[in-house]
Amino acid sequence: MIKNSKFRANGEVNGKPAYYNPVTKQSLTADSNGKYELHDW
Repeated sequence: MIKNSKFRANGEVNGKPAYYNPVTKQSLTADSNGKYELHDW
């Protein structure tokens, strides 16, 4: 699942917990179907 343990909880998106990794500047958020996606910023 998440290989890098530096993700931290960062609020909620679409009612699911959202995570953010300050090291790689990626966020993991759920879409409206509840499917998680990784986003680069």
